[in-house]
Formats: sequence, C-alpha cells, structure tokens
Amino acid sequence: MNDREEAIAKDAIIKYMLDNPTVQARFGDQPRMFSPSDFRVPVFDKKLKSDDIERLVTEIIEHPKKIVNVIHELNIEPNSKTQSFYDSDGFVAEYEKEVEAARKMNEEALRGSRIEELQLENLQLSNRLSKQKLKTHWIPIGISIVGLVVAALPYLMPSNNVTEEQLNPKIDSIQNRLERLEKGLEQKDKEVDQLREELLKAEMMIRVLEDSENPPTKAKL
Repeated sequence: MNDREEAIAKDAIIKYMLDNPTVQARFGDQPRMFSPSDFRVPVFDKKLKSDDIERLVTEIIEHPKKIVNVIHELNIEPNSKTQSFYDSDGFVAEYEKEVEAARKMNEEALRGSRIEELQLENLQLSNRLSKQKLKTHWIPIGISIVGLVVAALPYLMPSNNVTEEQLNPKIDSIQNRLERLEKGLEQKDKEVDQLREELLKAEMMIRVLEDSENPPTKAKL
C-alpha cells in the first residue's frame, strides 16, 4: 500500500470501531475492545495480511493526539477524541496536508534555486554588457581618426613626389576601412541593445519570483 491507501485503511478501522462500540454481554451491552484480528474480515475482507493490520493499529495507537485507548498491547477501544478526529476527515486529511506542505516546500526550493540562477545570469549579462560598451567606446574614436587622416592625407603627402593616381588607392583603402568601422559600430550597437533587453528580462523575472515569495498583505479596514 502507498501512503494514501494506508491513511484510508486506518480511517476504515476508526470508522468500524465507531460503528460498533459495544458488544452484547450477559448483563447487557458492554464497551467493546478491538484486536487487530477483529478488522481483518469485516473491514478488509481478508485482503490484508495480519501483519499489515497490526502495523496499521500500531500507527493508530502511536498517533500524537491519542485518539484511542490501549487496553493491552494492540487491543484498543475508542475514546472521547476518536469521533472528533474522524469527523475532521481523519488520517486522509492529515496525509493530504502533508502532501500539500511538501509540495509548497518543493516549490519554494525550486523558486529559490531559479532566483539564484537568474541572479547569476543577470551578473553574466551585466559583465558582457560592460565589455561590449568598452569595445564600442573606441570605435567612434577610431572612425574620427580615420576620417581626419582621409581628409588630411592630400595635404600631408608631398605633391611633387606623389601623383593623384598613387594617392587615390590609399584614400580608397582608408575609406573602406572607415566603412568597415562604421558597420562594426552598428553591429556592436545591436549587440548592446540585445544584451540590455536580455538583462531587463532577467531582472523582471527575478522581481516576479521574489514578489511571489512575499505577496503584499491586505490592508485592514
């Protein structure tokens, strides 16, 4: 039997005792004492072994709320707490509460783990963003320098030694380099924007998870 089936079986034992509280005797009905063997046929239709029934009875006896009286060893009888315990859904209700508590603990553990993962991802994204900003910081400066060189090149080269045909390839080469730098800057800007978007998503997810752990309390009227 699994835990739920055992809870159902123990409730069945409790119910049988409550439904059959007395036994006929010579001088009238007397409070009934129950042994594990009393439950095997009427409660479980011989589908449970005697050892299993004894174990269930032992767990009933050991319940912290003392829901039965122990007459001798595994011989028991209902007491003043038995009915109220059964009316509150008994062992099945306790089992369901334990399952729900375990589920919440597991969810909280997973949520905490996810927050740690997102915080680490957030840190990594921040580092990548800082590096990209450092790289892109020098590209505009490089473009400006190359542009100045292109503009000043005709004035820096001696006119009597360098012809226009010789100068043009150098200018074209520098202009090509300038175009590549500009394209590189555009690509880096896109990468920085993408990193910023990923970083924002990670921060929003962390806030959502943290808010779910600490929901706002309702103001008292």
